Amino acid sequence: MMKTYSYTLALLMLILLPSCKQTQSEKLEKLLREWTGKEIVFPNNPSFTIYGEQEADFKIPTDGYKVVHYLDSIGCISCKLNLEKWKEYIAYMDSATNGTVPCVFFFHAKEKREVKISLKEDNFDYPVCMDTANEFYQLNRFPMYPILQTFLLDKDNRIVAMGDPVTNPKIKELYLNLINGKQSKQELEATQTTAEISTSTIRFGSFHWEEKQDTVVTLRNTGKKLLVIHDIVTSCGCTVADYDKRPVMPGKSVDVKISFKADHPEHFNKTVGIYCNTTESPFVVKVMGQAKK
Repeated sequence: MMKTYSYTLALLMLILLPSCKQTQSEKLEKLLREWTGKEIVFPNNPSFTIYGEQEADFKIPTDGYKVVHYLDSIGCISCKLNLEKWKEYIAYMDSATNGTVPCVFFFHAKEKREVKISLKEDNFDYPVCMDTANEFYQLNRFPMYPILQTFLLDKDNRIVAMGDPVTNPKIKELYLNLINGKQSKQELEATQTTAEISTSTIRFGSFHWEEKQDTVVTLRNTGKKLLVIHDIVTSCGCTVADYDKRPVMPGKSVDVKISFKADHPEHFNKTVGIYCNTTESPFVVKVMGQAKK
């Protein structure tokens, strides 16, 4: 089992650390080493509900794998929930594992009403523990990094892998491969290439807020393997990315069209994350400007 934890730790470092600044990378590496293989402790008889109100007939499984997601009360809760993406992920996992790997949610929020509203608005009818006393955190003292507050646990409740599968396609793929007993560090490295992006910052300047803004960034395959874009994740719905889904040959390029349409006048600073089979992934592009009246 320790061998499994060791190569999974190596995989997580390959996935999560390259996109971080050096100081943050060192902190994350230390946390990954500390938490991979650690046993997670659950509260005694936690209460799960639907929409934060109706009692749900749900018990935390005691056998097999499970994905556990903890949400703290720091920052904008409605922004962090990502309920639509979690619904997609639950459906994906149910299909890929024949419903054998459940997702377990613990939400700690100072404003319980805000969470309830979001659950209903997004029709998220999956069991959730509204952990108002933050007991789950008190028992485990999770890292403060949101990307390290989602875990794949084994039958002994030990952390096999960490990371958010709904915002990071590589973590999503890693979780499923580990559940299916596939993929090693060598296999991951064998499928990777290298790439360069034309810019990491888009400045739209000042414009009327009702005017849609479009631009293009180019990703060039500088390696020897096919370049495959797994997914592109934007920080909000007002920013959209479109691209050719076909693999890119070595030496060739792919254009990613990025569009921004403001909902109201605002100064904005958004991000676009391009996830692909490269050592540099994700490529993060900042999108900024001033949408005026």
